[in-house]
Amino acid sequence: MTGACPRRSMAAVWMLIAMVACRESVQLEELIEPAGLDQAEASVSRGYSERASRLATLLERQDRGDPVVSAQLLAAYSDFGRWLFAYQYDESAAPLLRNAWILAPKDFQWPYLLSMVAQRSGDVELARSLLEETLELEGNYIPAVTELASLAAGEGDTAEARRLLGGASAVPRVLFELAQLDISEGDFETAKQRLEQVVTSQPESTAAHQSLGIALRSMGETEQADQHLELAAVKIGKSEGLVVPSQDDSVVSGAMALREDSRRLVERARRLARTGEGDRAMALFERAVAAAPKSVVPRVAFARFLAEQGRGPKAVKVLSEALEIEPGNTQARLQLARILSRDGNLEAALLHLERVVTEDRRNGEARGLLARILEHLGDRSGARAQLLELLEVDPGSVVAYQRLTRMSMADGDCSEARRLVDRARGLHPQERAFDYRAVWLTATCESSIAAFEAAERVLGKLQAAGSAVSSGMVEVHWVEYKAALASAAGRWREAVRLQRLVVERLRVEGKLSGRVRAATEGRLKAYEAGGKVPRQFGPPLEYGVFMAPVE
Repeated sequence: MTGACPRRSMAAVWMLIAMVACRESVQLEELIEPAGLDQAEASVSRGYSERASRLATLLERQDRGDPVVSAQLLAAYSDFGRWLFAYQYDESAAPLLRNAWILAPKDFQWPYLLSMVAQRSGDVELARSLLEETLELEGNYIPAVTELASLAAGEGDTAEARRLLGGASAVPRVLFELAQLDISEGDFETAKQRLEQVVTSQPESTAAHQSLGIALRSMGETEQADQHLELAAVKIGKSEGLVVPSQDDSVVSGAMALREDSRRLVERARRLARTGEGDRAMALFERAVAAAPKSVVPRVAFARFLAEQGRGPKAVKVLSEALEIEPGNTQARLQLARILSRDGNLEAALLHLERVVTEDRRNGEARGLLARILEHLGDRSGARAQLLELLEVDPGSVVAYQRLTRMSMADGDCSEARRLVDRARGLHPQERAFDYRAVWLTATCESSIAAFEAAERVLGKLQAAGSAVSSGMVEVHWVEYKAALASAAGRWREAVRLQRLVVERLRVEGKLSGRVRAATEGRLKAYEAGGKVPRQFGPPLEYGVFMAPVE
């Protein structure tokens, strides 16, 4: 334990706080030590001990009437109470938050946080009362308005909910709450208009996508409805819960920022990494690993970050440590296989992937990567077997259809390739790669200049009809496809020009590295030499969806 009284146990610190509190001019409630701290992560226990010791030291002082000491005491109650709230030790947080409110009676955050505690315990009446007090102190605090409106709607008082929301700014959370009322009253058109604004400004909101899907389905717009419901389902799988639109809840977010557990540190590190602050992200990832020395999750996240930073050897070390902790963790083993394969250590990656698919037969990502590695190592039958297994567990797997088609074409089996492409197009009418493959299949099976020229015309019509977007990686694939067709027709200068565009776009997208670089630049050199592309410079494993010209 750290702080002014390092030898005190946690229980002794709480007893001291309770005893000293009884001597305050304002009677404070007896404080209760949170249950389960002995099982908590080391960082949680440490954070609790430091805050408890700091508060006990301040309460022992005899000059609590001093403004400076009172300010320090308020800061201690504030920090400790919000910290306990963040970890959901609500029974222990409540008296500390109330004490902070006594010392700062005009600060709206205390009744607001206490209302959140009341809601979590199921005391709706107390929560409503506290939210009303919050708005008396800060009438424009939108999170309190939406929470109060939500409570009213939950009890069927939609008129009161609308009255509350009608006086608030039209921010995403308010629009979302109004849309819920619209749906409950059958006004799906208005709900649709509000929710479309929400998902435009906050596309990650699973709750908004789900509600929009419900509204659209009720209006008979089933195709659009299914798209939003599918988006919600995918995002829920990643976020493990519905995410309501952000309402800039500074009080709760400020409290949650006090959490120094592994999960929260990982979240903060990921945000920093996305904004390009790699050094700060690195430090937070290391703290996350230290905060949970027996957990695999922060190590997998850290390794992914290291791999993205080009620090493969360190990422391998971190994942190896994770597998020492939990040898059966398929996520760690799959991530390790990805990094090893990216660095060219295919045999080692193969061993890890074989164990993953043995322990998790339905792991489609592992089977797809295993098939690519087996094919590269020359085991085409093994690769095909893995792809067929993948189709058994995921009958619509785009990866499996793409690679099986590629292998059939490389074997000269045009009828099998055609069967696979036709089936894939039926399952995935929106997947443009299969439209391109159908064009290329016709051209390569006929293997004539006229066929290639016809394929180019069809490809142009596909793009003109909107079958291919005009930006991003799909456009890269389209240009590379055009280069391959041009080379097959003997127009080498045009092929070189187009392939150079591909190389430049991949460099801008940050995808020109490793095997992608070798394959992409290998095709360019072949075009420059005026010859057809050698087989080893076929589509890159990481991004290619096109066939190399027939030799």
